[in-house]
Amino acid sequence: MRENHLYANINKCIFGADEIPFLRCFLGKDGVRADPEKVCAIAQWPVPVSQRDLRKWLGLTNYLHKYSDNYAEMARPLTNRLKKDAVWSWTSEAQQAFEAIKNSLLSAPILALPDEDRPFSMVCDASDFAIGCALLQVDAEGRERLIRKAYAADDDLAGLVEALGVPNKTIELSARQRSRLNRYSVVEGLLYYQVDSGDEPRIVVPNDEDLHHSVLYEAHDTPLSGHLGRERTYTSVARNFW
Repeated sequence: MRENHLYANINKCIFGADEIPFLRCFLGKDGVRADPEKVCAIAQWPVPVSQRDLRKWLGLTNYLHKYSDNYAEMARPLTNRLKKDAVWSWTSEAQQAFEAIKNSLLSAPILALPDEDRPFSMVCDASDFAIGCALLQVDAEGRERLIRKAYAADDDLAGLVEALGVPNKTIELSARQRSRLNRYSVVEGLLYYQVDSGDEPRIVVPNDEDLHHSVLYEAHDTPLSGHLGRERTYTSVARNFW
């Protein structure tokens, strides 16, 4: 640490612990788990009575979304109520989504750290327009642990990626896709988009709420992000992503 000019505050150090708090979660030998106090606050939250109340609750759940399987889909009936022209109402569908998210976080798994010496397995769930995958690994106690979740495919972008990699494939694209194909490129497996001819290409982010949240989290909440304000965070993200 000294060689890299890094120093520790002894008052903030924890030694000999099985688990330590870090960035609103807990890190331990088994992996990463959600802060139980945050989960308890979410579970005990009363039924929202306004858009403002719902927005506060979703702000808490969004932070823990990675611990909840299929969070974006479960939250959709609630996020739809936050749209600009939405008329406030609390239906049975909203109540079911509210309870489903609570139950999902109450039974949230420990996100395991990968062990390179153990074999991995993958499970997939595919349809004609998307695919979801999860990377799993059996730990030393024989329990199957979630290592990483993949994101659903964006059908529109998938067609562009395929056309960029296969000659004479553009004929299968829509007119809208063909009109902007020359602005896209694939570099080392990443899809890039060039807004204007003089701009640096930006990484294309698929239409997935979990992935959007991850990009914003890295740009704002991580120790190296600087915790910029709303406008500066937006500028930083827009500079590199599309």
